[in-house]
Amino acid sequence: MPRPLKFVACALALGVFVATTAHADDAPLTGDSYAGGRLYAVDCAACHGASGDGNGPMAQTLNPRPTRLRDGSFLFSLPEAEMVKAILGANDPAGVVAHRQGLSELDAHDILAWLRGPVPTLGELVPTAARYVSATEKLDKDALARAAKEAGQPLPEAEHTITEYVLFLLKPVGTETPPVNGHPTRIPNNPGKLYAEAKPNRKVAFVAYEPLKLDKGTIEAALVVDWQMMLTQVRAVPSSDPKVEALGRKLQPILSAYVGSGGEMNRKPVRPQKRWVRAPKDVQTAMLLAYARLREGAAMYKIGEQNRFWDDQDSFKFPAAVDQGKVKFQFKEHGTKKHHRRRR
Repeated sequence: MPRPLKFVACALALGVFVATTAHADDAPLTGDSYAGGRLYAVDCAACHGASGDGNGPMAQTLNPRPTRLRDGSFLFSLPEAEMVKAILGANDPAGVVAHRQGLSELDAHDILAWLRGPVPTLGELVPTAARYVSATEKLDKDALARAAKEAGQPLPEAEHTITEYVLFLLKPVGTETPPVNGHPTRIPNNPGKLYAEAKPNRKVAFVAYEPLKLDKGTIEAALVVDWQMMLTQVRAVPSSDPKVEALGRKLQPILSAYVGSGGEMNRKPVRPQKRWVRAPKDVQTAMLLAYARLREGAAMYKIGEQNRFWDDQDSFKFPAAVDQGKVKFQFKEHGTKKHHRRRR
């Protein structure tokens, strides 16, 4: 190749490299999980615990108690910028030393990456979802009574509120393009956005990250139900605590056996669907409580949804089929008394 052409080729290659680099710089910051783990151990573990469970050595001396940070109900509930502000101490109670005195914004991104590391994302749990709403519901008196009956025990006051995620498709089935990073986009909790993007007939799943309090410790589980409240996935969340991690791995086959139980028209207690799987009493009790909370939280969300779309009944008509991961659910029009009587 003549030298001028070589020079042009090199210049073009350099131009491509520069353009690619500039484009990458425009992308959102992605934290370094390894660096975040080291920062967390120095700056956060004393209060929030080595594994992010909120039970650090200094937790007993603090009021209010430190937040449980490695909690899926918290980690995906806010926009990225607000999560970073929370880690930097923007909402610290009076008397608490602000984190921002020793941490930069980049440090906060690193810590957030470490906290989210083992937690299955909403995109992993429901791959076909494109958008989601973070909904925090306070259970009313009737919901608490139903949940207590289903769980076989009254709910402690600390569990009267639940944060759940409602996942949506946005386009006709078969034309939905999943997000590039594999994680659905959060729909802001304002009336205009919810009315425009959180259509009932695009709803495919509810997800909750629930602590299962067992005799040998507490593990966190990700519960996924379809719009008819049938369990489609129960996954133990990995932990940096070796004992909790081992307990979660041991119980995962039992948790997976709950898939297929529950349902909006089925008031029978959730239980393993495989005859050869028997859940220990503490696991069954914890699953009953977790499912009851998710079910009643979803019911509270649906009440708000009906009020929001009272003038748009077409939004409640489902398409012929919605493909949720590996399972295809056949939908019919629902929500009318006539339909419920017919099913009974």
